[in-house]
Order: sequence, then C-alpha cells, then structure tokens
Amino acid sequence: MLKITKLFNLQSIIFISAIVYSIKYHLINFISKLSKESSFNVNSNIFENYLKKNSNFWKNENKLLSKSRILITNFVHHPGYTITESIIAKQISQLYNLETSALLNYNDYIGKKIIKSFDVNDFLFQPQITFVDRLRYLLEAYNLIIKTKNIQEFISMNKHNINYGRCVYDHILRNTSNGTIKKINFKIYFFLAEALFYNNFYKNLFSSKKFEYMIMSETQFLPSNIVFQNALENNVKVISRIGGPEKIGIRLYTLSNEKLQSNIKILKNQFDQTIKGSEEFISNKGYEYIAELYEGRKKKHDQATSQNFNQINDELNSNKLLEYFKWNKSKKICVIYSHNLFDGNYYNEWRIFKDNLTWLRKTLLFIKNNENNINWIVKDHPSDYGVNRGKTTTHKEFQNIIGENNNIKFFPKNFQTKILKEISNCLLTSQGSAGIEFPCFGIPSVICGDAFYQGLGFTLEPKNENEYYNVIENMDKIIDEGLNKNQINSARAAFYFSEELTKVDHMLLFDYNISRSNLDLDDFFFKATNKIINYDEKKDMFKSSLKSQLLNNHRHLIIENNLVKI
Repeated sequence: MLKITKLFNLQSIIFISAIVYSIKYHLINFISKLSKESSFNVNSNIFENYLKKNSNFWKNENKLLSKSRILITNFVHHPGYTITESIIAKQISQLYNLETSALLNYNDYIGKKIIKSFDVNDFLFQPQITFVDRLRYLLEAYNLIIKTKNIQEFISMNKHNINYGRCVYDHILRNTSNGTIKKINFKIYFFLAEALFYNNFYKNLFSSKKFEYMIMSETQFLPSNIVFQNALENNVKVISRIGGPEKIGIRLYTLSNEKLQSNIKILKNQFDQTIKGSEEFISNKGYEYIAELYEGRKKKHDQATSQNFNQINDELNSNKLLEYFKWNKSKKICVIYSHNLFDGNYYNEWRIFKDNLTWLRKTLLFIKNNENNINWIVKDHPSDYGVNRGKTTTHKEFQNIIGENNNIKFFPKNFQTKILKEISNCLLTSQGSAGIEFPCFGIPSVICGDAFYQGLGFTLEPKNENEYYNVIENMDKIIDEGLNKNQINSARAAFYFSEELTKVDHMLLFDYNISRSNLDLDDFFFKATNKIINYDEKKDMFKSSLKSQLLNNHRHLIIENNLVKI
C-alpha cells in the first residue's frame, strides 16, 4: 500500500512538472510566431514556373471521377517529400479515377501551393494543440500513466487498439537526443497528451470521411504514427514510399495488424515467389551489387552512409588496421555495428532491448566482462559524424565503458569501412542493414529483434537477452560453423530484392539533399520543372509496376524488368 502511495505521489509531481513545462512551451511558441519569418527562400520566377508547368501537366480533363478518394499527407515539410507523395497519389488517382484530397498542418501554406498544382482542391488541415487542449489531455495522460509500472510497460501502452507508447518514446528520443529514457518523466506526459489530442482528431476524421488510399512515407513519430494507425483501423489502404530521393518503391499496408511493421520488411512468401526459378541469377546479381557498393563503385541509397562507403584511401588496408591494433591475424574478430542512437528506434515490429543505446551499452559491458578468445571492433554509425546534436555518441559510450582494452578496439575513421568484411569473422547489430550485408560475404550476423531481413534464414536471431548473451559466449562455435552456401545465396538474393527488385528510378524525381537546411530550392524546382518537360509515360516503369502491385495486392512493388536474365 505504501509503495502504491509513493508511486501516486511521484506521478503527481511529474504531472505538475508537465503542466509547468506546457505553460512555458506554449508561451514561447506564441512569442516565436509573432516574429517568425518565412524560411522558404526560392527565386519566385523559378517557383512560379514550376507551379505553372506542374499544374498543366496534372490537369485532369476528365471531371467524372469516382466517389472514392485518395489522401495525400504532408507533415515532413520538405518539398521533396511533398512532390513525391503527390506524384504517387496522382498516378494512383489516374489508374483508378479517384478524387484526391490532401492533409496538411494548419499553417503549411507552401505545401498547399505545391499540392494544389497537382490539381488537388480538397484540403484538410490538422489543428494545432492549444494550451487548453494540452491541459485536458495531460489529465487523460495521467490516468493512463498511473496504470503503468515502468517505462517498458509504457512503451507497450495501447488504448482502443492504438499504440501510444512506441511512437511517444520514439518521438522523444528523436527530438531530445538523449538516446534512452529510464523512468517516466514530464516529457512523456507532454507528448502523450499531444498523441491523445491527435488521436481524437483522426478518429473523428476517418470515421466521417472515407478514403480508399492514404499516401504516407514517414509512418513514425508524431503525428504521423497516430494518423497511420487510425487509417489502418478504418480500413484505409496505406501507400508508404520506400527509398528515395530518386529511386523509390512502395509498401502497401492493408490490415491493422501490420501497423508495427517497417515499410521495408520483406514478406518471405513474396520474396520466395519472386525469385522462384531465378535463385542463382538473383543471388549473383545481389553479390555483384554489394561488391560494387563496398568498392565505392555504386552509391548507397542512404546519403550519409554513402559518403562513408565511397571514401578512397587504399593504403590503409586491413593489414594496416591489424598493425594499428597490434593484433595477431590468427585470432578471430567480431565487429559490432552501432546505430543511429536517436532516430528510428521503433521502426521495426519488435526488439530485445528497449532502444539502440541500451543495446550498445549492455553489449559493450557484456563483452568487456566476457573471457572468450575473440577480438572485438566497435564501428560507429555515420550519424555520429560531423556536428552532433546528440548528448552521446558511440565513441563516448565506448570510452566510458571500454576505455583502453587490448582486445576491444574502436574503428578509426581514417580507415575505409569496406576493409571490415576482409578481417571479420562475425557481426553483431541490433537491427541494422549490416546484418544482411555481411552474410552476402559469408560472414555470420547476429541481430537483436525484428529487421527487414529477419526470418529469411541467414541470420542468428536470439529472442531475448539471455539467448543473446549465450550467443556471444559461444561466438567461437558460431564462427567455426559459419554459413552454408544456401544461406549465403539467400542473403545475396534478399539484398538484391531489397535494393533492385523493389525500387526503380522515377522519371519525375531526382537526387536532392534530404536535409531541409541544406537544400538549394532554386536548383530543386529548376530540376523538378525539367523532369516534367522530359517525362514520357511509355517509359514510366514505376507507374506500370505500381499498377501491377495494386492489382495483385502485393506488399512491395516489383520491378519485373530487373528479373530478366541478360
């Protein structure tokens, strides 16, 4: 009884702190609006020319549209996202003769201008939460939180089939860059109140307006994840773009029980059916692709990672690295690939550790205290490079936990990433892409939860912490057993499936900087205009593949041309 009383008293204090924080937040937000200037610095002639060309391009001569509707969402506030979502929506609209609506933030005037040029005239606006709304939903948040015992229970929090815990936790990590949260704090109250506010709005929206499809690339964080879940709950098919900026694919969500899945998660049945009869060909193509990627002859879709892959300094080879570490070549080596510690922790359906930072810390602590005959290399994530907004990095964690250690070393930045596959005997990752890449070279990988390639038979997949630590303790045996030929071929085929069979260069898109602050808007809209001028529908492989995907209700768009043996 005393313990319960203390819990209520503690939560009451945190609740009051959340109210104080809310007062401060809404006051600052109000003042900032009074002095805020537009940051959309683009040459007016270039922008207006784009709008005119685009409007003429998408003008619908057939006004006899069906009653079914497709909804464009626009919450990222990057023109690249805006035009991509709009292009996909309009191409689906053309295929099925659908009316198009758009959902934007209440003050997104630029987004509205761009989307309107796609012959969209029905606009819905997401309201901003007011201070009074915040107080109302803070009280509701309090009533939910006092029923949870710890942060892990909060992450699993559901109400009326909507999960709040995952997206709130993920949103806080991304926006505060703490990497982990140990206990319920006032920001959890603050953002849970916001999530509840959004849920009320979207529950009413989707029950009053019917849509056949909704376009949404970013299904994580707030408000997107709440919109996403409500759409699926109301039987709206969600079209989620994968890849980009130029080379894109589509994930089709049709059921509410898919709401926790990442948009790049490979469906084994679709994968097996797609490569059936061409397994060897697809496997070989996968190996060619990843070999070119690691040699720097092919660009990786992730812009930050691509820069790391494409560094050129052949003098600092694997032998030089072993010399630098003062290691004997005969001793086995396992590489630990770290992650972005703040972004996308709940991109996948499930995980062993509550976040990437917790995984990193516990892994480093365990290998430090473990006495197996293994050398370890810890590799940081490209998001750690340059100006870091985070409160910690992989290197800081390494220094705090490992420090100076003869058999555990931090991978130096002046060496190329590609040499790790030459000296590694095994790989540990929480849920990263390295878990599929290393098996392509015959190197076993261990993952700690769901990943887009999980369940395809070529990774070691412990189900809980104890199993994970047991794998590390038996790393010698795992390395000795290695991967068989079928597992290696399957990894290569899955890699090719993910990179080439499910994505294609879109004729109306182009490469651009995904960072809003570094985007050259004049160049962006100039290129967008030229793409419209040079478009040829007969050569639009994306549109024809999209038509086939929707017709057959397939999870991922498949580029049939890339299955052809040349």
